Amino acid sequence: MVSIIIGIIIIIILSAISTIFSNSRIKGYIGEKTITNILGKTLHGQKYNINDLLFIDKSGHSCQIDHICINKHGIWVIETKNFGSKYQKEWVQKFPHSKKNNNFYNPILQNKTHILRLSEYLNICDIFVNIVVFTNRADISEISAPNVIYPSKLKAVLCQSTGKNLSLNEMEHYYNKLLDLKNKKQITKDKHIKNINEIQFKISNNICPRCGGKLIVRNGRNGNFYGCSNYPKCKFTKNIKD
Repeated sequence: MVSIIIGIIIIIILSAISTIFSNSRIKGYIGEKTITNILGKTLHGQKYNINDLLFIDKSGHSCQIDHICINKHGIWVIETKNFGSKYQKEWVQKFPHSKKNNNFYNPILQNKTHILRLSEYLNICDIFVNIVVFTNRADISEISAPNVIYPSKLKAVLCQSTGKNLSLNEMEHYYNKLLDLKNKKQITKDKHIKNINEIQFKISNNICPRCGGKLIVRNGRNGNFYGCSNYPKCKFTKNIKD
């Protein structure tokens, strides 16, 4: 009788875990589809969109970028967040009408890494715009950072002047290069997830995930932090609390 009860409990627990995982995957899929629909189709001469770009950079690191929009104002690199990832850290998610909070990784810094890898591939800099879109009802009113928005604001933001002016030839050139990169299909999503796990392991053991250098304690304006031993060639950092 005891073994039967234990078996039932195990089944319930496994079922609950499976449901949570499935819901997270579904929310993530819906969130990314929402942004894809807002961006719409590529309109030659006006805007060029690429969704779910997965590639390997020149250092052998895999990178997945949710959305890229190229228009005359620059190359907009868009990270979507649904708060379902176990890799999210450092920021606090506040839920309306709830006391529940959730700590998660700063997606602006995460997207800066994406931009760094894109700039290396395209051999350009200073034309990228970092955009983070939260696709649910979390409170982002206390986040003092530009271009951290809800989906309803995305179209308006993409029309804003950035001081960067791309010609039609430049837009098409960068779009074709990124489209070619996407079509190469260098890596599967399962392999990319495995790479993320390896990166998190390196960071937790004070190994720089970008260059393999040692993360050492440094002192900055806001106190101590871990910086790469290969600075200034490599500028990766992490908080002491991590």
